[in-house]
Amino acid sequence: MKYEIGQKIYNRGDMANRSGWFEIVRYDSNWGTYDLEEIGGDRKIGGLFECSISEVDKGHSGTRFVTEKAYKELREKQLKVLEESFAKYRKPQTV
Repeated sequence: MKYEIGQKIYNRGDMANRSGWFEIVRYDSNWGTYDLEEIGGDRKIGGLFECSISEVDKGHSGTRFVTEKAYKELREKQLKVLEESFAKYRKPQTV
């Protein structure tokens, strides 16, 4: 078992399913699959294979299910790029 019960997984969603945060609630060792339940919601995902969960968030549908750590790492990179972009247009402050 690669991931732990209680671990948070971000589901990027798709055309028919909205994105959201889920928690691993069960691992089936016979099939090597995980069952997830939405945090603060009522959606459930059953039978998710381990290979469907990525530890690197590429920000597109190729990484639909990602670990919390991967999600946060991508967000930090995106914010850094955004801040650098804003800095190009920011006027220097005079005192």
